[in-house]
Formats: sequence, C-alpha cells, structure tokens
Amino acid sequence: MPPSRNLLIVACAVGVASVIAAIFLSNPGNAAKEPFVNVTIEGLKETYKVGEPVDFVVKVEGYGCDTGFPSVVITKADSQMQQQQPVWSRFEIRHFPANVSCELVDLYKVRHIGDVTKYNNDEQERMRTMGSVPIILNEGKYIVAVERITPTLTKEFSVVSTG
Repeated sequence: MPPSRNLLIVACAVGVASVIAAIFLSNPGNAAKEPFVNVTIEGLKETYKVGEPVDFVVKVEGYGCDTGFPSVVITKADSQMQQQQPVWSRFEIRHFPANVSCELVDLYKVRHIGDVTKYNNDEQERMRTMGSVPIILNEGKYIVAVERITPTLTKEFSVVSTG
C-alpha cells in the first residue's frame, strides 16, 4: 500500500477514536452529577381579594441530599415591605444523625400549598402547618418565602378589599 493510503487510514482511525471519546466523556450519565436545586412558586397571583383563598404550588427539582421539603412561610409586610411576623407557615424537616451523610438522589417534590383536601385528610399535614387551610388573609401586602434553600426564594402579593 502506498504510504499516503496508510496515513489516511491512521488519520481516519484517530478521528473516529476522538469522536467516540468525546461522546463518552460528554455523556452526563458517565460523569458524576453536581448537586443542584431549582425551586419555583407557581400559580401565586399578584393580587387576591379579601376572602379569596391564597392557593399556589411549590416545586423542588434537582439532584442532591433529600432533606425534606423546604419551609414555606407567608408574612405580612409593612408599608416599606419589611417582613413582620409569619401569618401562615408549613414546615417539613428531616433530621440526620451526626456524622451521617445522606445519599445524593434525583429530587422532584411538589406541594400544593393551601390544598384543603390533603390538609383535612392528613394528620401529619395539619401538624406541619401553622394557620388555617384554605389560606384566607386580611387586606395588606404579603411575602411568600420558601426557606431552607440557598438563596431563599421570595415572592410578593397583595390582598385588597372587595369594595
């Protein structure tokens, strides 16, 4: 075989090997996942009327240590939008013994905040919740905070009179 043909075969073999290596190394299933979390608040309106239930969904998606669902706290804000005392909250805390690390897992958790049926039918749900369900608030400005995540996710909303 002529030397140029041998060189062409070697070049093709190196090229194919490079493509296979690139595919193998870029495949996320073959690499260790880095922990991450994405938290969203969905369905929270900007304005509610007095007497209208405040109803929304909190989603947690990602990969990491499952420490339970983050805390959801609603506080009434003063005129400068500074937080005051909580008027409603839901806590779910998972404890780990000292010096024990948890296994990293795929996370997908959804909580319908203000879910009357779940609240009425689940004793544990009532124990985790401070305040009533449905969530009925007086007139004013409020802040929803999803806590125990970094950074804390917050959204503002108002409750206005119907008159």
